[in-house]
Amino acid sequence: MAQTFPDRPVKLIVPYAPGGSADITARMISEDWGKALGQPMIVENRAGAGGNASVDAVAKSKPDGYTIGIHALSLSVNPALYPKMPFDTLKDLSPIGMVASS
Repeated sequence: MAQTFPDRPVKLIVPYAPGGSADITARMISEDWGKALGQPMIVENRAGAGGNASVDAVAKSKPDGYTIGIHALSLSVNPALYPKMPFDTLKDLSPIGMVASS
């Protein structure tokens, strides 16, 4: 019998400390997404390295859809600022969609 997705909580990694706009946005959407998925969404804040720490965690997670990330402009800017990135933005990540714009 085929399994349905998701059958356990989904982790949403935020690249900034709790309390900022990205964190608040992540917590707001995670509640609705969790209801839609029928599983809780766990928000995990991983601040540091200009957002690279959180993106690295997402990039190196098992590609099963249970770990996703939310990010801002630094995801596209950081490859130009940091000569040695721990991940390849184009090869190691897949976009899901836009959450917000300003």
